[in-house]
Amino acid sequence: MLSRNNHINSAVLACLEHVATSTAPPGAGAADFLLRLLDEQVFAIEEIDEIAAKVSIIINGILERGQLSRATSVNVDEFSMMGR
Repeated sequence: MLSRNNHINSAVLACLEHVATSTAPPGAGAADFLLRLLDEQVFAIEEIDEIAAKVSIIINGILERGQLSRATSVNVDEFSMMGR
């Protein structure tokens, strides 16, 4: 069981590295990587689904955090302009 989890987690990390270094949008980069995994037939379909779900959760979390950070930055800038 641990070996399977390590195998899946390694693929998740490799997928995130691919997304981070790709010029494509995050979703397209992840899809490209997952399609290659399917072509190589190293993982079962259920494992690909698990990898895709984990990658999706991580990417969505990063994107949401970025949106919150930008929204907070705008609010702080607007507040600092009020005193002028």
